[in-house]
Amino acid sequence: MKKLVIFIILIGTLITMFMLYNKFFGYKSVIKENFGVDFNNIELQKLKENEEWSPNGDGTKIQIFQYETLNETLKGLNKLPIKEELTPNEIPKEFIRATKGYYKCIIDKQDNRNFDVLIIDTLNKKICVYYQIM
Repeated sequence: MKKLVIFIILIGTLITMFMLYNKFFGYKSVIKENFGVDFNNIELQKLKENEEWSPNGDGTKIQIFQYETLNETLKGLNKLPIKEELTPNEIPKEFIRATKGYYKCIIDKQDNRNFDVLIIDTLNKKICVYYQIM
């Protein structure tokens, strides 16, 4: 009987930890923290994720998502096309050339090679999240 109680408590603890991890460290909460855009009420399907980091800390991370409906008002975003001059990067051309949608670009003031960009392509219903540190 004691083993059953300990097993149930252990399973409950693991489930709770998993739920808390997803709430505070899942990709939706990271996007909200970095860009101030809340996707919690939107169903996102991850299509691609790729990270490449060198030993000195330079690198890139790209995430591409697809969505069905975008029912939230997107505050603090600019309309596409991207107006900022971005240094050479690995952002897929389909997002760089997108003309219908929104974006938010955060460029490091001390080194313009370091930037984060969120691109929402409303025509193809895709989202690109890109981080670059050089």
